[in-house]
Amino acid sequence: MKKVSSLLLIFLGLMALSAAAQNGSIRGKVFDNTGEPLPFANVIIDRINKGTACDLDGIFEMKDVPPGTYQLKITFVGYRPKILDGVVVNANQITTISDVVMGGDVTDARVLPMILPDMDEVELRGNVLSSAAVISVRGSSKTPIAKSDVSASEIEKLNNGQDLPYMVQNTPSVVVTSDAGAGVGYTGLRIRGSDQTRINVTINGIPYNDPESQGVFWVNLPDMASSVDNLQIQRGVGSSTNGAGAFGGSMSLNTLTIPENAYAQVNNSFGSFNTMKNTVAFGSGRINGKWKFEGRLSQITSDGYIDRASADLKSYYMSGAYDDGRTSIQALVFGGKERTYQSWYGTPESRLNNDREGMLAHAANEGYSEAQTENLLNSGRTYNFYLYENEVDDYAQDHYQLHLNHRFGNYLTAQLSGHYTYGRGFFEQQRLGEDFSDYGLNPIVYGTTQGFTADLDADGNPINLGFESNYQGNDIEFSHDVVNDAQGNPITDPSGQVLVNSQAGINETDLIRRRWLSNDFYGVTYSLNYRKNRVNAILGGAYNDYDGDHFGELIWMEHANGTQSGDLYYLNNGRKKDFNTYLK
Repeated sequence: MKKVSSLLLIFLGLMALSAAAQNGSIRGKVFDNTGEPLPFANVIIDRINKGTACDLDGIFEMKDVPPGTYQLKITFVGYRPKILDGVVVNANQITTISDVVMGGDVTDARVLPMILPDMDEVELRGNVLSSAAVISVRGSSKTPIAKSDVSASEIEKLNNGQDLPYMVQNTPSVVVTSDAGAGVGYTGLRIRGSDQTRINVTINGIPYNDPESQGVFWVNLPDMASSVDNLQIQRGVGSSTNGAGAFGGSMSLNTLTIPENAYAQVNNSFGSFNTMKNTVAFGSGRINGKWKFEGRLSQITSDGYIDRASADLKSYYMSGAYDDGRTSIQALVFGGKERTYQSWYGTPESRLNNDREGMLAHAANEGYSEAQTENLLNSGRTYNFYLYENEVDDYAQDHYQLHLNHRFGNYLTAQLSGHYTYGRGFFEQQRLGEDFSDYGLNPIVYGTTQGFTADLDADGNPINLGFESNYQGNDIEFSHDVVNDAQGNPITDPSGQVLVNSQAGINETDLIRRRWLSNDFYGVTYSLNYRKNRVNAILGGAYNDYDGDHFGELIWMEHANGTQSGDLYYLNNGRKKDFNTYLK
């Protein structure tokens, strides 16, 4: 039996060797349309599920291909597949095919292209690629970057008063949140799970992320969607842009396109939770062949889905442009003012499930007051932790941008942009039971005494009840410290009473405070592009400077402790400068 098995194995091996000896090979080389080889291009025969890859010189050889006629498919990132029909393979022969040129369809995956049309089409568009002009590096529809482009017409269909993140919530890998539950006020987004500190946001190529926290606060630019001509979301690291790191993705907004024809618009929207949006906009069209202007005023108000989570938002946008065919200059000023009731905390699961015991346990764990506990028990799914009527965020932000583009002949183009952002505002808070020491204040002392006592508290420690009886008030706290002798033993009188030092005072207070921000952010971005034949060189960079003051203000204290309304309890400054340059 073993002899038969051995003979069978030898026979099968000889058959395999014979078949392999009768197979052929395919050899060739793959270039791009400039004559450069494409290393690691894939060469595939789908019918027999066989493939190989080019070496560093773009050369490939596919061995052990059965005789026959095949369709060869060649692919490379950034190019459309190249299909070669009728490739004949003969037994024991090498089939050499003509050099394959991946021409015409190329979007170079190694260097993102610059598209520079005639000067009358040139507009700064950040890092976004569209059919319009481009002054900075971007990817096209063929560039190997996962991205989504959203046009003004698509935004307009969704623009009913909610913040800009809600205009893009249906793009891949985007998750949108709203503190107030209605999409008005504080909203946020995540791309591929990364929060906004890891998402690079630019407006006309100018960084918008907060330079200190790297966060993005859409509430400071209400109704910005009404002024956006298009936007692009790049998922993942993507192409380099000015501003914050882009681990999660990039979001580039363009507002620079001014319509050629004059227009006037009045838009009004009404919705649930008393949400209203009122917008007035105009455009001058082209004047004397060189000038264009447009502007917008907006107001959005909402009660919010969450209790008390109201929002009162105002914004404006003005833009003017000059274009003589070689030089274009555009100035913009836009900004917003928001007053939003805070609803930063979510609703506990026990509240969603109407679990009374769970809610009581939650209140105990968090140290809730009686009023806060009642609020939790009686609020329903719209629960908001805050009860103070003026627990608001009140902030204004103004943006100034100036963009200059100039063409030096047919091959050299320059772009220079300057920007300045001024922000100021506060959020107001009611705080219960705050220690004076947290605000640099000493406790309020009403009286001290030393005396012998036989009274004990619930824990068996000596107290002076006679001293405590002299003071009234729930906020007054007492301390009783036992006096020891030189040997560390309590001092007692002949009757056994213990000597104690007693003090009556107040160590904490309810208060209302405002925490302020006042910041300036300014800088320049620049690029110089030379493009001729096969040469495409870009020299660019940016300089930015941020100066932010942070200070806290005491508005009211139940126990003033010598303070006046408006006194500061902290004052800090954040300063950040950055400079970068690049050559591509």
